[in-house]
Amino acid sequence: MKNPAFRHLLAAALLSATASAVTLPASEDSSSTNGTLTAAGHKATTLAVSSSRRAFVFFDTSQLPANASIRYARLRIFVPKLTATGNGLQVHQVTGAWSESAVSAEPAFNPAPLGTIPANQLPAKGFASVDVTSAVTAWLTTPASNEGLAIAAVPGASTANLTLGSKEGSSTGYPAELEVELDSGKVVIQGNGGTTYQMAPSADNLLLQKITGGGSNPVLTVDGATNDVRIGIGGKLFALGDNSVRIDGALSLEATTFNTNFNANDSTCVFFCNTASNNLTITLPAASGRAGRFYFFKKISSSNALTIATSGGNSIDSAASIVLTTNNSCRMVMSNGSNWFVMSSL
Repeated sequence: MKNPAFRHLLAAALLSATASAVTLPASEDSSSTNGTLTAAGHKATTLAVSSSRRAFVFFDTSQLPANASIRYARLRIFVPKLTATGNGLQVHQVTGAWSESAVSAEPAFNPAPLGTIPANQLPAKGFASVDVTSAVTAWLTTPASNEGLAIAAVPGASTANLTLGSKEGSSTGYPAELEVELDSGKVVIQGNGGTTYQMAPSADNLLLQKITGGGSNPVLTVDGATNDVRIGIGGKLFALGDNSVRIDGALSLEATTFNTNFNANDSTCVFFCNTASNNLTITLPAASGRAGRFYFFKKISSSNALTIATSGGNSIDSAASIVLTTNNSCRMVMSNGSNWFVMSSL
């Protein structure tokens, strides 16, 4: 971003915007004279455009969601003084670095214009606008490419001669603005680690996608017709509309090897119990509130004993505990919400 001091202005603009429309104020603007950028020191009240002068404006698009879907982006300018309309104005994408506070050669810009404002659309003391969607879309894809826009007179025998409003010139006109219409049907979420997700409709479905390298991979899909929910990119978990669940792909459960006593919790599932050095006790949590919860236990040593104990007055098949002494013996226990029960054993 060129000038961090303007972040609060941009944040305020976003907060006042609708869900899908955002208006960004210019955070830097300047103009050139015969190829030299004027050092206005943030004091230029107007920006001159003529056969020998060009105006430059910069907008901080980092305030927009990364990889946002844009319906359109439009540059809006105000013309406080119009001496000649000439052949109108054209807007270019700036490709070279610049700052409104430094005297320098005017920055390079793409000679092919993004768009043109015809002469008959240049009103004195009025507004004019031009579509710059392609530039803003490119900036969101590659933020480092954003160096702003150049506004120049269309070359010809007769050229425009006018001034544009500046962000420092509240008494002489209105500064340039970038009006961006986001696709309201899509929500873009930028993760703290730089990963971007997009939620958007697709036919009757709702998709949550992970954006990667210009493409996307579905993370979650809700089928509008069947209410099926599909989770995952490769193998998928389906929460089907008929209240059943199907897994496409291998099933993995959390599994840990234990060699000391442990209280089972909501983050554990499979217990490989190494009793080689000592007896080992795994204590089950309260069965209440855990109806359907299951745990797997496997003893992986012939030495000592593994005890599966209960707590809170619960039982396992009416017993306070189960003791396993044989190597490779297994138990699967499940809660019915009141007590624990052995569902499988070896």
